[in-house]
Amino acid sequence: MATNAAMRILDILKEPDGDAVNGVLYSNSLALRSLANLVYVGINMIGGVS
Repeated sequence: MATNAAMRILDILKEPDGDAVNGVLYSNSLALRSLANLVYVGINMIGGVS
């Protein structure tokens, strides 16, 4: 992805779904789960998503 490229919220949420194992995102990587959590927290903090 290019620097400063925009992503739709739906795309951000759907992308890791393919890497989930038994409902756990990135089950083999604590680092990836932590980074994903930061993204989701940021989305929630901004709010107003429509």
